Amino acid sequence: MVKSSTVGGVLGLVTGFWTLGASYFDGVAMHCPLGGCPYTPPSYLGIAIIALGGALVSSSAVSFFLSRNVLYVSGGLSALVGVLVLINASQIDSTVLWITLLLSALTAAVDFVAARSRTAVSEQSHPMNLPVFG
Repeated sequence: MVKSSTVGGVLGLVTGFWTLGASYFDGVAMHCPLGGCPYTPPSYLGIAIIALGGALVSSSAVSFFLSRNVLYVSGGLSALVGVLVLINASQIDSTVLWITLLLSALTAAVDFVAARSRTAVSEQSHPMNLPVFG
């Protein structure tokens, strides 16, 4: 059975890479003809979404090697990506918008659940604490 922290880390990586790719292809490449792009300064929200996508990839990759508490950071970043995408919804293609919102909500939920779950056996249920008869 796959651990919830592994699922959370993989979902965080998928969401982060999707956010980075969608930000580039829906933002920069979609509005540029083959001959070149007229210079238009990027919006601050677009830069923030790209930065959060990179931070989400980093924190999700780190969650494989460090404690489960890193998943709280990944879940928070994923939720923040969803909020910023909603704020910037008028400039994003509807398909990209819904996929990003679905991935970020799913990642945030799985990350928070995975960060709270523990695989250790409680002291009360530990097999060495069984009563001794005799």
